[in-house]
Amino acid sequence: MKLLLNATSPYARFARIVMLEKGLQSQVELVWVDPWNNDASLLAANPVGRIPALIMDNNAAISESLLIAQTLNGLEGENNKLDLSTKTPAEVSQLGLAIGLMDMSFHSVINEKYYGDEMRNTYLGERRWQAMVRTIQQLNQTITSKPDINLADICLAVALDYIDFRIPEMEVNKHFAQLAVWRQNLIQRPSFATTAY
Repeated sequence: MKLLLNATSPYARFARIVMLEKGLQSQVELVWVDPWNNDASLLAANPVGRIPALIMDNNAAISESLLIAQTLNGLEGENNKLDLSTKTPAEVSQLGLAIGLMDMSFHSVINEKYYGDEMRNTYLGERRWQAMVRTIQQLNQTITSKPDINLADICLAVALDYIDFRIPEMEVNKHFAQLAVWRQNLIQRPSFATTAY
């Protein structure tokens, strides 16, 4: 299998962490691509032009990070006993919020990169910022630590790390203490340390 990715995409990092947690490193070749330069190998696998993309051994290509994460979770790797599936309604709810948070933060960063910092002061920019704050506030109130991890935990931790990396002025750890403590335990895992921004 091949996983097409780049180093700063939160979506690619989400998939890569799942790969590492499942112990699939020997089965998945990492292929580094540039999605902003119409990389031919990426467009062949995913004509939408987004990363990550997972090319299976039968050459079937899977796009969208959650679908890739679920696919990787279903494969047998060195850590076969680990099941990262979201099973409870609370976990599924957290996963949905985490994906939304990742989307909002990524689009904020890209809009400002290509259209300037003033994008944050537009109606859509302000609306996106308020939605991120509301989402983080809700997650801060509902997050609970537990001994195991799942896709919802990985996705949320990656989204928060991405915000720290690209939108540090949001100061998530300073303003949302419960999430900060929860995430600190998670990001010490080797899969997070290996893929850190």
